[in-house]
Amino acid sequence: RRPPRSPLFPYTTLFRSLADGPARTGKTFAVKEWVRRKAGMARYVQVPPTTDRKSFFRAIALALGVPVNLNSKSWELEERIEQTLHGGDLALVLDEAHYCWQQSNRPTSKPDRVNWLLVELVNFEVPLALVTTPQFYHSHRHVARAMGWSSEQFLARIGHVERLPGRPDGDDLLPVAKAALPEATAKWARGLAAYAEGSARHLASFEAIANRAPELRPAPGGPPW
Repeated sequence: RRPPRSPLFPYTTLFRSLADGPARTGKTFAVKEWVRRKAGMARYVQVPPTTDRKSFFRAIALALGVPVNLNSKSWELEERIEQTLHGGDLALVLDEAHYCWQQSNRPTSKPDRVNWLLVELVNFEVPLALVTTPQFYHSHRHVARAMGWSSEQFLARIGHVERLPGRPDGDDLLPVAKAALPEATAKWARGLAAYAEGSARHLASFEAIANRAPELRPAPGGPPW
């Protein structure tokens, strides 16, 4: 099967895509919704802000449905993950990808997580997309300078970089409102878009409203949405 298409991650470059944009502009909400619509062909992972291998592989294993228990060793999880992904049928989307780099002010080792992505995923043509903030580039430069790590190979393998816009406005939010609540009238959809535009949660506010939709839905015979 082909990897799924996406406006953020075009099919031709999904094998090595990077999407970056400012924080709190709805990246996580948007990419979760995209993954949900792919009917199991893509898996979403939020990279943990820790530095150990086990938490990283545990997050990926849980997303893939790989067996995990409290006694699972990191190398065991790594092997199971590689066996699952090397088939090429699943796309992996890593959110908060800047946490793939060491966050320490004084890195003491080479970027283990990034090396694994390069060696075990990119080299095996596993469809991979990274979603991040500009912090990704700062962390990359910091680790490269501190450890003398050559990053040319990694950077050269990123086939597509998508610079995401800042906070979307009402015109951009209206289609999202209609998708989040398909039964809403045009008036309600415009109201939802306006609400999200002024909300601190922005795109994530659609998710909260959609979850409350059953209790907010008008009574039979009452006015429409």
